[in-house]
Amino acid sequence: MQAPFRKMRMTLDYSLVRDLLDRTAPDISPALLHGVLSGFVCSGGEFDAELLPQLLQVPVPPIVGELAEGLASRAREALASEDFVFEPLLPDDDSPLGERLGALGHWCDWFASGFAAGFMRPDSDLGADMCEILDDFAQVAAADQFESDANSQDEQDFMELVEYVRIGSIALFRHCSALPSLIPTEPDSHAH
Repeated sequence: MQAPFRKMRMTLDYSLVRDLLDRTAPDISPALLHGVLSGFVCSGGEFDAELLPQLLQVPVPPIVGELAEGLASRAREALASEDFVFEPLLPDDDSPLGERLGALGHWCDWFASGFAAGFMRPDSDLGADMCEILDDFAQVAAADQFESDANSQDEQDFMELVEYVRIGSIALFRHCSALPSLIPTEPDSHAH
């Protein structure tokens, strides 16, 4: 029996993605892969599976390229949704908090790499607010973990971090999507 499709959020199954990667590309985690793809998509980059080895700086089997194309497509669709359904791909809530925080750190770290690879514009086009979001992501990436005796406040703090990353990603995507094209337009031949 299939679980009903949830319209509110476009959730992906972290464990299914992890199983595929464990069998085909064990050095790549789901959070790393989804982070780099999300960053690239948010930057305005057009993802193609042939870019993946460059983005990850490791060779990848074709099946991982196919997975990446699907993840990038879903990320773009979720980021563009008016319902704010985008979410970083992280371990489920039953996983230990340290594991979830580590995955969020990897996600943010690789988001920055993907964003940098796809953003082919002057930094001034980002503006102060978007640069601050990227700086905040770098701080999340640098955070090691919460105290070992994770408590309900730690859970609340983690949920707030994930929400910030989620909304920050959407803001970056929308900002970059609204920037004018860098492709020069043909000058009007009738203009003098």
